[in-house]
Amino acid sequence: VEEEDYATPARTPTDRSTIQLRPVGGAPVEPVLPEPVVERAPAPVPPASTQGLKRLMEHTAIYQMGEPDYDEAVDITDPVDGFMGQFGLQLIEPFGRERDQAVALTVWLWDSSDPDTQAKVLMSEGAYRDTALRSQHAGEHEALSVRPGAEFDLTSHDLLLKGRVEKVSYAEAEPPRGVFADLAVKLTVYRRE
Repeated sequence: VEEEDYATPARTPTDRSTIQLRPVGGAPVEPVLPEPVVERAPAPVPPASTQGLKRLMEHTAIYQMGEPDYDEAVDITDPVDGFMGQFGLQLIEPFGRERDQAVALTVWLWDSSDPDTQAKVLMSEGAYRDTALRSQHAGEHEALSVRPGAEFDLTSHDLLLKGRVEKVSYAEAEPPRGVFADLAVKLTVYRRE
């Protein structure tokens, strides 16, 4: 038996730049960065239509600085059905050193046929921009920045309350445009037919 020469072949040095490596796994994925958080005012809700509704009453609620116990409530009555509920405007929490100033007021609607009172918080421009003040005063209700001509709606089972800011002026106090001197809001109540 002859022995065969089983010599191992000599290795030749290789240039690593000529070696093509295959990537392991799928194609590289670009990292997805989170969108920056930008706080924006909620988009305005289009006003509710009054078509098919009967106008019951109109009232202008007027707040003036220096009324720490301001709470204006009006009964809603219908000539046929009588008492149907109430609506109003009230100071949420007095503000300032003398506790006789307002940065936010609640407009509300109570329908006698609906267990839930509907409410929105009307805030001064300065208080609305201050996120801490806004969250403190708004609570669970929608907060709106008040400007002349601003409109809003509150709806319940049988009623619709349409509000319009007729007049707003501010006191010389901090935050700027933050403390109401005067606020007049026209409130009109409609009944679903």
